[in-house]
Amino acid sequence: QKSCIRRYCPDGTTCSAERGAGRWRLVPSSSGRTGALGCFVRQSREGREYPTHFASRWPKNWGWILQNCWGFSASFPLPPRGEEPELEDDGAICQSVTVESCREEAMRFNM
Repeated sequence: QKSCIRRYCPDGTTCSAERGAGRWRLVPSSSGRTGALGCFVRQSREGREYPTHFASRWPKNWGWILQNCWGFSASFPLPPRGEEPELEDDGAICQSVTVESCREEAMRFNM
């Protein structure tokens, strides 16, 4: 499956040919976690906010990773399945943000 591309613009908007326009903003915390400015990104589309994305760096290329309880995005092309176990669904990075760890936001979205 081909990856979708989403662009984050400095004015707080996002654009994606596949998913349309949206908005983004930084938030100070999520799901009981706090961090430096930029660690948590809240996205919305058509006025509906999605569960917070957690931002981190991939040490092998210093690229960005954004993930929430349902999705995983990277600022770099992801390697073929099986090449980087940490980036797999059951790897340490993906398992650090799950529906269980973000239950409150996931439930709020689904209401």
